[in-house]
Amino acid sequence: SNLPTSAGLSSSTALVVTLAMAFVDANDLANDECWRAAVPTPIAFAEYVAAIETGEAYGDFPVDGGVGVRGGAQDHVAIVCAEVGSAGQFKYLPAQLERRVPWPEDYVIAIGVSGVHATKTGNARAAYNRLADAMRPNGGWKMEDGRSKMDDASAEVLERRAQFREETDVIVPGVGDAIRNRDWSKLGSLVDRSQSLAETVLRNQVVETIHLARSAREHGAIAASAFGAGFGGAVWAMVQREEADRFLAAWRAEYERAFPAKRARAKWALTYPAGPARRV
Repeated sequence: SNLPTSAGLSSSTALVVTLAMAFVDANDLANDECWRAAVPTPIAFAEYVAAIETGEAYGDFPVDGGVGVRGGAQDHVAIVCAEVGSAGQFKYLPAQLERRVPWPEDYVIAIGVSGVHATKTGNARAAYNRLADAMRPNGGWKMEDGRSKMDDASAEVLERRAQFREETDVIVPGVGDAIRNRDWSKLGSLVDRSQSLAETVLRNQVVETIHLARSAREHGAIAASAFGAGFGGAVWAMVQREEADRFLAAWRAEYERAFPAKRARAKWALTYPAGPARRV
């Protein structure tokens, strides 16, 4: 693959999805009655593959150790259920499509990979999973004599839950509305807010990704934010198609001046909402 690893670009999920699709094809599971009953739709397949990676239960399959961090099925759904030229808005647990918003053809997405590896293995995986588990119902509570009592991590958990509600109930649907309405000022402010919450509440940003997001806005991007699990990785920026090459060159040059040691590992690309994973 030409996907940079440990860059927040879901390279591990892409591998797991690809392997699962290959096994399905090799064993002709599409014509297997049990398979069709268990995995009847593309979105169900995405959730099934997510369960393989995270160790969550799926259908009749019980909880397992998993091979990755305990996130949701967002990356898997994006890879399996994407549509060319549209932004999909989904909810999760269970995964369900809420709407698709046509992507404006005169805009593209610039990707800046910081060169800081966003590692999610070993101790990093354990730390990530602890925080993910704390966000689950009763995850930040201890029970004594039938009463609930917050533990030492409760303040952080409550803060993160408030961030989650704002991201889910305000920012995500607001971004969809702004793209639909071509309200670029609103889009920019909502994405700026999301980035700010990542920095101040999730506290999963590094100086390089913070710089990339702010620099993108200064160079004319209508919206820009880090993505992935954080602690390194990449930043996306939405820019006018006709200005994309100029923007990318300026964005890259400024980053390399600010962080010359990251120059060799940093990666740059222009892209557009594409279709799902498929056999070629």
